[in-house]
Amino acid sequence: MSESAASDISSTSQEGVKLTKDAPSRRDRSFDLTGVIVIIGLTFFHGAMPYAGMFYVPEININAIFVIFMGVFVLWAMPLLFYNAGRATWYNLGKRNVKEFVWERTKRLLIPFVVGVVLFSPLLPWIAFSNISVNRYETLFDWKTYFTTLYPLVFDIPLIFQNFPFIFSYILNPFRFKFFHIAHLWFLYSLFVIAIFLLPILILIRKKKNSKTLRKISRFLQIPGMIFLPAIPISLIELFTNAPLAVRYGSWCGYSFALFFLFGYLFSTDKKYKEVLRKHWVVALIISIVLFEIFLVVLLRSYLGLMAFEFSIADILISNPQGLLKFAHFMKGLSSWFWLITMLGVLDKMTRKSKKVIEKKTMESTITQKEQKRREFKTKLFKYLHRAQLPYYIIHFPVLALVAFVIVPLNIPVLIEYLILCIITLLISLGIYDIAIRRTSVTRFLFGVKEELKDTDKLHGKKVKKIQK
Repeated sequence: MSESAASDISSTSQEGVKLTKDAPSRRDRSFDLTGVIVIIGLTFFHGAMPYAGMFYVPEININAIFVIFMGVFVLWAMPLLFYNAGRATWYNLGKRNVKEFVWERTKRLLIPFVVGVVLFSPLLPWIAFSNISVNRYETLFDWKTYFTTLYPLVFDIPLIFQNFPFIFSYILNPFRFKFFHIAHLWFLYSLFVIAIFLLPILILIRKKKNSKTLRKISRFLQIPGMIFLPAIPISLIELFTNAPLAVRYGSWCGYSFALFFLFGYLFSTDKKYKEVLRKHWVVALIISIVLFEIFLVVLLRSYLGLMAFEFSIADILISNPQGLLKFAHFMKGLSSWFWLITMLGVLDKMTRKSKKVIEKKTMESTITQKEQKRREFKTKLFKYLHRAQLPYYIIHFPVLALVAFVIVPLNIPVLIEYLILCIITLLISLGIYDIAIRRTSVTRFLFGVKEELKDTDKLHGKKVKKIQK
């Protein structure tokens, strides 16, 4: 479908809500690239978990360096993914009605979630159980016991309704596997739930895109410093939500992710938001560093007990370990928004610089054949990884657990061991995707692989003809 044709289409929802024509006909490739980078980067984040004592195959000695690395990553990576999901939803609702959007989210998120849970959620605690057994490998390959004993036990589902709609359990401690849990697949589940439950608000925002209220919000957030205000509701959610730790997804409350998603969607309604974020990222970086120092000290002292020195400010404010943990959640929520602005600003700067270089070379006709081939290779690689990112996310975690099961007990120098773990996981996961998933329509459907562009063009080309008739 051509860009002009796409921009002329206006979709009507089942409730009769006419969606606006001015949705972007071509979505910004920068956040697609961001998604690919973060999903691949999660391999290195999750690869650090064994050395921070938070994995199914943990290292005996917790390494503070990996805890710090994970502390930095957790502040911006998942918030950035949910923010970008909100931006992508603005684009998707511009070319789909409600029924089509719900079906697209079901295909891309809910079905892969169910498939992933059935295949991998029981496997992960089985790996943890095998790791602490006397005969590790004998236990791991005892599939009869696995399917007759543990597999049914894992699907004893306790639903935790006080954190509705995020009702499924997520277990941070791998040895608490006496019942069903959704492991790393919480991301697919929470993203689906957020998109569906916020849908009435999303449609209303799109319908009222040019309303006075949204214009006032835009003008207000363009005032210097006002773009930092969303940090307040996020930090308060993290502080006051009393949901059990088991329902915190990736250490975050699901309502915080809903806010990141909603802000991503809202900021797509006006191009001026992008300019505001671009102007504030340096200040946001400075504030991020200061807030992270406080967050890190409290995290290390309250959660892991690794800091031997006194932290008198926290002791005065909060006098118990549970309070320190709450304070750590508050600081995490507060600093995450500043980290998010920083990352968006840096990525935007890199993208703009790259575009200028390409435009300059194109104008001067100085692109060599070698550069052209390199550019074509990068484009093909990006398309490949973009389609692979969802199944890769589903696969990489159990692969990482199995590779860690083999590598962690070898007592290799920790940094070398970590790099080997991550690289092998990356290669095996991409290999499984390439060989076992992307080559058949059934497996592509089950793992939520996005349709190729040419197929999508054909699909929407038919719609254009229908509308013209």
